[in-house]
Amino acid sequence: VGIGTTTPWRKTSVAETASNPQFVIAYDTTRYADFQVDSVGDLIINPQGADAYLNDDNMWVCTGGSCPTGTPSGTGNLVVETGLAVGTSTPSGSLVALQAADNSTFVRLTAAGNARFSIGTDSSGNVLQYSSNSKDIRFGTTSAPTQLVIKGDSNKIGIGTTTPAEQLSIQERLFVGAGGVSTLGQATSTFMGDIKILGKLDVSTIDPVYTIDGTKYATYGHSTIGVKEEVTAKFAVKEYDEKRQLYKHTVVFPAQKEGSDLWLFYQVTDFGEDWEHLVVNLTPAFDGRVFYEEDTATGTMTIYADKPGNVSARLVADRYDAAQWPNLRPDQDDPYTSHTVPRK
Repeated sequence: VGIGTTTPWRKTSVAETASNPQFVIAYDTTRYADFQVDSVGDLIINPQGADAYLNDDNMWVCTGGSCPTGTPSGTGNLVVETGLAVGTSTPSGSLVALQAADNSTFVRLTAAGNARFSIGTDSSGNVLQYSSNSKDIRFGTTSAPTQLVIKGDSNKIGIGTTTPAEQLSIQERLFVGAGGVSTLGQATSTFMGDIKILGKLDVSTIDPVYTIDGTKYATYGHSTIGVKEEVTAKFAVKEYDEKRQLYKHTVVFPAQKEGSDLWLFYQVTDFGEDWEHLVVNLTPAFDGRVFYEEDTATGTMTIYADKPGNVSARLVADRYDAAQWPNLRPDQDDPYTSHTVPRK
């Protein structure tokens, strides 16, 4: 049957060469839907009520002559085989959304309770991502140890933890690479401000840098075997001991001024029961003999000299928790190593 044509090419062919719909389905003269094929062969559906429904079914948009195999769960699904475009007629991927104006949202995912995740731009065209109603942004499952969480009710980020205590909290280990650079002196990262490490710091070389007249100088930090603390001091050995016919100066560790170097050294070290963990080096500022004696019962150290003068002292002792840090490391399977040296 041909309508508008004398050569129908299907069982029913409707033709209209003018820019009008070829077919109309109507409820009455004011409520209808137009079907039109334009001059390039595209189908235009124009319902007068402005809505088109596909009730209790799925819609497939496929390439080629047939759709791929598969059955969506339930009905009301839209299956697009190649690309879905929103706000643009030239999608460059599977899902492309384009919003022409800045300072707006072009993708928004909303769940029950009005919690949503949105992607948009600011007035400068920068891409913004945010969630509302103080909800978290999570990557991974709730219990996965590799989860990345951005807290919606604070400015905190958690890696491997859903409850970051600080602005950046990492459950396991942080590795900072050098971008493939293996030469010495190449800094991998720069931290401005203080760094707090509650555990042990593994580092190959410590180098506080001093700049003098625009030139940088290395001042390598001292390292010891075992966890120790040390302090230096200069004492005036001038009190004369009639009995021993020597000059002396007595250091009473428990009576040192609170907050002083010697007071703090005494508080944070473990001398041992017989002070076997305390090492004292004395250097006189004169040509003479100097030695010291210990009194563990009274907590005193007396420096003796055969003539009066100043004596420099260097005191080294185990830190109060040195027993917790033995020389043999427990993590022998860890691939990290600072220096590899041959056995002598």
